[in-house]
Amino acid sequence: MRQTNKQIGKGSARPVKRAEEEYQTIISAAMDGFWITGMQGHFLDVNDAYCHLIGYSREELLKMRVQDVEAAEKPEETARHIQKIIETGHDRFETQHRCKNGRVVDIEVSANYKPSGGGRFYVFLRDTTERKQAEQALQKGHDELELRVQERTAELAKANETLQADIIEHKQAEEEIQRENDTRTVLNTLLRLSLEDVSLDELLTQALDLTLSIPWLAFESRGAIFLAEDDQALVLKGQRGLAEPLLEACAHVPFGRCLCGRAAAEQKTRFADRLDVHHEITYEGIIPHGHYCVPILSAGKTLGVINIYLREGHRRGIQEEKFILAIADTLAGSIERKRGEEKLKKLSSIVEQATELVFITDYDGVIEYVNPAFERLTGYTKDESIGQTPRILKSGKHTPDEYKQLWETIRAGKVLQGTVVNRKKNGELFYEEKIISPLRDEQGNITHFVSTGRDVTERKRAEEQIERQIKNLNALHTIDTAIAGSLDLRLTLDIALKQIVTQLGMDAAVDVLLLNPHTRTLEYAAGRGFHSKAIERSRLRLGEGHAGRAALERRTVHISDLSATIEKFVRAELFSGEDFFTYTGVPLTAKGEVKGVLEVYRRTPFDPSTGSLQVSEPEWLSFLEILAGQVAVAVDSAQLFTGLQRSNMELGIAYDATIEGWSHALDLRDKETEGHTQRVTEMTERLARAMGMREEQLVHVRRGALLHDMGKMGIPDAILLKPGPLTDEEWVIMRKHPQYAFEMLSPISYLRPALDIPGCHHEKWDGSGYPRGLKSEQIPLAARIFAVVDVYDALTSDRPYRKAWTREKTLEHIKTNSGTHFDPKVVEAFFRLRQLSNTST
Repeated sequence: MRQTNKQIGKGSARPVKRAEEEYQTIISAAMDGFWITGMQGHFLDVNDAYCHLIGYSREELLKMRVQDVEAAEKPEETARHIQKIIETGHDRFETQHRCKNGRVVDIEVSANYKPSGGGRFYVFLRDTTERKQAEQALQKGHDELELRVQERTAELAKANETLQADIIEHKQAEEEIQRENDTRTVLNTLLRLSLEDVSLDELLTQALDLTLSIPWLAFESRGAIFLAEDDQALVLKGQRGLAEPLLEACAHVPFGRCLCGRAAAEQKTRFADRLDVHHEITYEGIIPHGHYCVPILSAGKTLGVINIYLREGHRRGIQEEKFILAIADTLAGSIERKRGEEKLKKLSSIVEQATELVFITDYDGVIEYVNPAFERLTGYTKDESIGQTPRILKSGKHTPDEYKQLWETIRAGKVLQGTVVNRKKNGELFYEEKIISPLRDEQGNITHFVSTGRDVTERKRAEEQIERQIKNLNALHTIDTAIAGSLDLRLTLDIALKQIVTQLGMDAAVDVLLLNPHTRTLEYAAGRGFHSKAIERSRLRLGEGHAGRAALERRTVHISDLSATIEKFVRAELFSGEDFFTYTGVPLTAKGEVKGVLEVYRRTPFDPSTGSLQVSEPEWLSFLEILAGQVAVAVDSAQLFTGLQRSNMELGIAYDATIEGWSHALDLRDKETEGHTQRVTEMTERLARAMGMREEQLVHVRRGALLHDMGKMGIPDAILLKPGPLTDEEWVIMRKHPQYAFEMLSPISYLRPALDIPGCHHEKWDGSGYPRGLKSEQIPLAARIFAVVDVYDALTSDRPYRKAWTREKTLEHIKTNSGTHFDPKVVEAFFRLRQLSNTST
């Protein structure tokens, strides 16, 4: 039975397996995509077509969910679709899926739901991207075709309307041509009159006659033209046919009164077909009539009003109003031009008579006008200037960048103010304080530039003179400060030479030759501005060359042109490539003695023109001699200091030799301590330096250490040289040697700062020492330092009454007595110094 069931089972499995294989074959071969998902959207199976479409492999998709590829629907929309499929068993809809490479494709979905196996969705997917694109292209073509049909229909309708309008317009054009010809004739006449030499009043009267003469205008042969005065009232300037009462009443009409005043105030045309309440100016028996009152406007300003009389009941006409407006516009330009001409005549008269120079250029800088003041100041006539550019005044005192900035400024529409240096026709320089303003046309474009200026040369020369004097004083003060602040001759000379080059403002080289009093020769000491070091080989005898002559004769030697005398210049070979033009040698004299020569070599000549704004040659030489006097003082002071310093050094050496002689004499007297003084002196000096004492203090420390036992000169030999221990009475005498040292040395003034060690080296930190029983910091620091060194050297040296201690025992003794006999800080520094010495060893 079991076998039968087994056979049956095997028999039934074969069709199922065959069906599955056929299913897989169909699905795999399908052109459309297919997948099976569970209830949570996980892919359970997927065919090759969908893998190819979406770009993911089958293995990748089986690890993903539907939500991972959905590109069009939000999660809640997807949930609604799933619910619908579950409820109905199937659904068909369109969506979009996102491929692995990020591309989005249109998808047509056909889904079926089977509740078996926990619920599964069987979904066929078709790529509709190309179909969608084709549909969109088709729709676009349809829309474009429909749009062309609509546009063509509209064009035909418009063409028909245009044809009808053209027929009407042609009829009106003939009438319009006649009106335009009449208008053009009147306007051209007005423009011609505005350019002719006629007065403004005459121009306005003729304009009124022309306006009233047009045959197709139904105007009365009466009218008036007013001009505005101070933007407050109208003044009658021209009229035709006005009754006598109106001539007086309308001579002066305030803005806002009557029709003309209202037109002026409101800046718009006032029309009336009869006399009404706004016609405020009237008189008994006035004939009924109407008005066109048209304002004459320019740039938003009321210039006047045209008043034309009409028959009562006249109907307002667009063409006739346009004609009057054209007349008003033309008159506005004519009025502005005539007024401008009047102002220009006045301005021209003012400019012609002005003392300030004025010239006008076009945009490119070509001169179109110069006033008489320009001719007088520059020396260029009007004929010589017009057609030229301002470059004819170029002085060479301004850089190309300065001129470039000037043009950039004024061409940007800005006003330029400043002071420039210009050159007259005769070559003389002058300072001009000028203002350059741009001129604009009606469109706001810059067309010209106006330059106005005045000659301020005398003022600038005075200012420059004051400035030079201040600079000269500053230079002298700088050199004085250098002399007072430093006795280093090389440094002082360097500062002085720098000031000479700076203050004299030149391309030059300077040097100082100092007189050697032994060889009577001038030798190079300092220099500045030379291209090579050849000048440093300068060596001249008194009277030799220009410098030797300046020193010997004690006067300034000035050569204006070296090239003319170069063969006489004894050091010519030293100046190859220097290109010097002038030479000045000034003797350096102090207290009646010649100290040397200050030499100045210029590479450019003085400006020979009378109008030069540079410092004059005599003024330059005068200031150079003052500077030379300062340099002479510096040299003399430095030499005096050097001599004094040498004397002091020699005296100091003699003092120290004397002290060392005394110290050596003491060692010879007390042979048991021979060498002790030198050892403690050197060690004390090292320890004092390590504790931060200054070098000037160390001089006195050294002297005090050398003389520390000077008081023993007063101790009898019997006590000083006694081979055995001293008695109490003898110790009393021995302990007086610090006092003896003080009494012996204090009368010598230069040794008083060194008395701390001879007088106090036996004092103790706890106050138990002698001779005065000083304690702690009452004891001078030098004595506290020496006390440690003295005890160390004494205990490590042999004495008649004992053998020398070992260093270890001695150091332990010093450490034990720190705070009683010795200053603890000194002991600490002593041990630190020994440690450093041992380490370096």
